[in-house]
Amino acid sequence: MANEKPPKRGYRAVVDDKVCKPYNCLKCVEACKFLEAISQGENGPVVNLGECCGCGECAEECPNKAIKILLVEVPQPPRLTW
Repeated sequence: MANEKPPKRGYRAVVDDKVCKPYNCLKCVEACKFLEAISQGENGPVVNLGECCGCGECAEECPNKAIKILLVEVPQPPRLTW
């Protein structure tokens, strides 16, 4: 589509669901200083790649080391056309 921006790559938090033990934890959500970058989902933390800056605060606080900061494709908002 003409209105879509090409994917951009950046460092973002990625949660390993096999390692994460979210029940009575979610320290990553509390550690995040960016509104809506990481939130509590139905089965554990969910990272909003568009809001995450990749600072690593959540990864540092995770007691299970289930969060890694990785280079990923970051969704881009569509271009506005007038």
